[in-house]
Amino acid sequence: MPMMQDPEIFRTVLESLPIGVYMVDRDLKVIFWNRGAERISGYLAQDVIGRHCREKLLVGLDENGPASGGEASQLTDSLRDGQPKEADVFLRHRAGHRIPVRVCAVPLRNSQDKIVGAAEIFEENRFAAAGDRRTSEAETTGTVDPSTGLPDNETTALKLQQALVDLVESQVPFCVLCVQMDGLRTFQSSHGKEAVDAALRVVAHTLRNALRPSDVVGCWPEGQFLAIVKNCRKTALKIVGERLRKMVNFSGVEWWGDELSVTVSMGGDAAEHDDTSESLVARAQLALSRSLAAGGDRVMVSSGDENHRLKV
Repeated sequence: MPMMQDPEIFRTVLESLPIGVYMVDRDLKVIFWNRGAERISGYLAQDVIGRHCREKLLVGLDENGPASGGEASQLTDSLRDGQPKEADVFLRHRAGHRIPVRVCAVPLRNSQDKIVGAAEIFEENRFAAAGDRRTSEAETTGTVDPSTGLPDNETTALKLQQALVDLVESQVPFCVLCVQMDGLRTFQSSHGKEAVDAALRVVAHTLRNALRPSDVVGCWPEGQFLAIVKNCRKTALKIVGERLRKMVNFSGVEWWGDELSVTVSMGGDAAEHDDTSESLVARAQLALSRSLAAGGDRVMVSSGDENHRLKV
């Protein structure tokens, strides 16, 4: 069938797939970028065709930093050994925030079975879908902050109250993390209010995407965010916070040709049965104050002594 031998047929199919598909040559220069890749990453084909894929376009990130030790590692590994590679990573969106994706890289061979390039398929994984569900839920059960897309202060406070009810009635443990962008005033004086808004959106989206479907992150007064981490005990809170902090560190804001880095400080604690919203957040805020006083870009968990002082 001559029609099926037309390369344009296959190109059209690849272009119309809902998942991201792109191809590189042996030098890792991008030679194909479909509409699914545009939708997921925010980068248009014209932005990436001909560019080296190590130019911060697709930087994988696991919980400990750049995935497998570097950028585009699945592609380079597949090119090297000729084997398919898969991984769950966080990729950097054009807007600067991190999005979770499942990637699969495969080598491309010519008619002589020589490797001439590689292709990578990527699609949003369950965390991304959960982020969409959280947004929809917030829209129907509360008010969304127009700047960040997260539940606003009032809605977040209601979700915190509900979590305390669930703790008492259903024994569902949870912790909270108060999150604040470091150097907010300096950042604004150097780059302006619009840059601050862009940076806060990056932090908000990264936090939302990195948390589980059962967790909640929303806006809090004074430009902060509050994360409600369900089924989490105090012993695991520092690990959760460090993972979120690293995700933000590997995000960033492109602003008038400059790459603006963003870091956050966090303070948190586990909810107790006799807690009110005020008492729980007060302990988390005190831990956040210690994080900021220590220089920022760190996670602190409330100590037992602090808990006692606040309750006396």
